[in-house]
Amino acid sequence: MKHILQKGILLLLVLLCPILSLARVCPENFEGRYSLACDGDKGVLEIEKQKSVKNVTCFGGYYTTENKKTYVVKGEVNRIRPNEIIFTIEFPRPKGFIGYLMDGTMDTITGNTLAKKPAGFFAARIAHISKTSKTNDKKGAAITSIGIIKAIGRASTPGRLTLVWEYSSGEIPVSIEIDIYSEGKSIIMEKNPITIAGSMTQVEINVSHVLYIPHEIVCCLHYSTDVVPGDKIFVANCRIGEKTVCLPATQPAPIIKIDIPETVGSEIVSLAKMIMNWEYGEGEWPVSLTIDVQRNGGTVLPMGELITVNGAETQAKISIWRLFDVSHDIIFYARYPYGTIPRERIYTFKQRIRK
Repeated sequence: MKHILQKGILLLLVLLCPILSLARVCPENFEGRYSLACDGDKGVLEIEKQKSVKNVTCFGGYYTTENKKTYVVKGEVNRIRPNEIIFTIEFPRPKGFIGYLMDGTMDTITGNTLAKKPAGFFAARIAHISKTSKTNDKKGAAITSIGIIKAIGRASTPGRLTLVWEYSSGEIPVSIEIDIYSEGKSIIMEKNPITIAGSMTQVEINVSHVLYIPHEIVCCLHYSTDVVPGDKIFVANCRIGEKTVCLPATQPAPIIKIDIPETVGSEIVSLAKMIMNWEYGEGEWPVSLTIDVQRNGGTVLPMGELITVNGAETQAKISIWRLFDVSHDIIFYARYPYGTIPRERIYTFKQRIRK
């Protein structure tokens, strides 16, 4: 009986050892800077905890290749499997990885790529994340100036712009999303906005064309969860070769209410007229409004041409074909000024026109 009991205890310890080992690992143990080798390529991987949602801890960071190109890294650890991390390096063709933190010193991650033909990888820790720098400085560094210092290309062909920027004091963001607008449209080729590591202060961007006119540059900065606020949006308006101050973006004032106090007309085939008022909520008023009035999905304005008014106006006299006492869709296409994010919004109201 004694031997059976001893064997039972030994078997229980064998079964519990992996569980007890995992219990000593927590998602935060993955934080740090690693030398990563995979399929003949080498680089530096840096990951840091961003936030926790239920049982999942999200990580962010960046990967720097041997030739100094930097790419954003996103990953997560499920607390049910705290020694396992799944992460993606945002190459032009993103590459996924699954790795395991080795017990003991917890300084090595091994695993393989998530591909049809997986390749193994090995990541050895170079340094830990400095906890003092994370807890002592809660201020996110802002972009103080940004500029287009170099341009290659013409108005009729694709080209390339080189952006540089400077930070204020504080903790730099984990990543930045950048978009460039020319004449109101994004000119970044392929995926826009582009996402880069927050540690970068210069980037070359492929664009659809190059015009020597003012460009609107929109930067969304994403910080770690220890920084408040977690995100900041900055905009700048500069020509090629200029460097300008980058200002915080403002929020657009929404259209919150409409009213039709006066109508003239009937259901016969003729023009009817109405006066329409609208009100704004808090925020930056639009530069212009385009108004559409629809009935049963079709525009009822004369000749189907929409009405455009100045964004500072809050009333319009509108002509429509025939005045039926039914619900109409009144649609506002609002375009907001430089420095307002988002730049365009659509507001739709259902309204019976005849009083």
